[in-house]
Amino acid sequence: MKLRRRVLCLCCIFFSLCFATHLRADDKNGASSAKTDVVSLLVENVPADFSRFAFANHPEQADLLTHFLWYHFHHRLSNSAVMFNKEYLLTADIWLGNASPRGSQESIQDIHRRVLLGAFMDEQGYVSSHQHFSQAHDLGWPFPSWDQAHRDLAKVKGKAFGWHFQPLKNVRGWTGGNLRRSKGDEYTGEAAAALWELHRTTVGIWRPPALHPA
Repeated sequence: MKLRRRVLCLCCIFFSLCFATHLRADDKNGASSAKTDVVSLLVENVPADFSRFAFANHPEQADLLTHFLWYHFHHRLSNSAVMFNKEYLLTADIWLGNASPRGSQESIQDIHRRVLLGAFMDEQGYVSSHQHFSQAHDLGWPFPSWDQAHRDLAKVKGKAFGWHFQPLKNVRGWTGGNLRRSKGDEYTGEAAAALWELHRTTVGIWRPPALHPA
């Protein structure tokens, strides 16, 4: 299904370019050569070893699509250790020939390989998403988080749950938005804290071990 959508998307772009070209084809007094010059200038910016499109009898449309692909790749945000988008980026990137991100000499394939091999996975199999401060896990955003189980949290009560001990208005990110939309007061603030109790707990003060000079 994903492959079919990508093929349809490329076909739509291709036929749009063909249609736009034919609309301008009526001008026989230099417009065609001017258009060719513009396309040539655009393609000059594409590295010689970058992946290119080729369509029989439609070289200009192929060059425009090649430029479109390179321009997006060259100007997008930099790559990082964030995990949630790797499926999409790998699909988009690994087929690009000798493509290096802006300001980097490392190929995009080597970057993805390095990031994936460097991802942290704990003994329980949790893979750190390395995205941002998370309301649930020190190693990043767990996806999906509990509050994304249903738009109306009352419908999944007892199946998905979480507690956020700050006031509802202070809960950050998507979780805060979902809780406010679902009126999830019982999961936040004093209402959430009241659901917890201590049983056979020793309260003490933790002190770090003394440092002994070598």
